[in-house]
Amino acid sequence: MDQHFILHEDLLNFQPLHTTHTGRHITQYIFDSLCEFGIQNKLFCITTDNASNNYKIIKELSFLLCDHDCISWPGDSRHIPCLAHVLNLAVQAFLKKLNIAPMTEEEEWMLKSSDEDDDDDDDDSDAYRRLQPQRTAPTSCSTSQGRFGQTITKLRSISKAINFPPSRTKDFHHYCESKRLPKLKAVQDHAIRWNATYNMIERAVFLKDAISVFVHVRNELSKYALTEADWELAEFLL
Repeated sequence: MDQHFILHEDLLNFQPLHTTHTGRHITQYIFDSLCEFGIQNKLFCITTDNASNNYKIIKELSFLLCDHDCISWPGDSRHIPCLAHVLNLAVQAFLKKLNIAPMTEEEEWMLKSSDEDDDDDDDDSDAYRRLQPQRTAPTSCSTSQGRFGQTITKLRSISKAINFPPSRTKDFHHYCESKRLPKLKAVQDHAIRWNATYNMIERAVFLKDAISVFVHVRNELSKYALTEADWELAEFLL
């Protein structure tokens, strides 16, 4: 932060880890970087996601700084979890339990009656009619996931299947070309990147035509086939 309160950032190091990503191995890389630039005593805080090895890093780094440079760095109070990552975990847990179902005839009639009494136009009325929270109790056929969760699970499985092995990715690109779409890979989401699920859904919706054909011709992926209702939900999330 300079005298004009403008934040400046510098990337000091960025390198692959050729060993296992344990907290101890990662800590050594961080400590070596601090020593290389001579900034061991200037370390203020570290921001990470909630992966378990990051908590090990904080503990190990505190020990290294103390043992090698006699620096007392209170890791417990200087470790800042990433707020965006925490929000992502909360949103994913919410989506897994959210049930969506078409409106009943009675609800359609009540909504229609309400609309006739309302002079204001609602541009989102079509989406509202199609995507209403389920008001009935889950049936015996319901799974532990809500409708959103089921759709996201399908997209996740399809995205994983497209990206590996490479031969399958090559086949998928042929379908992209046939549908006049760019030869793109699917985006795989995971819990530790805050916008990964959104990116996965966005890419899938963009490649919808290619994905639909790809899943249809592969018997091993038939159980992940997306219905029109699934695609509507995916688009609704965007």
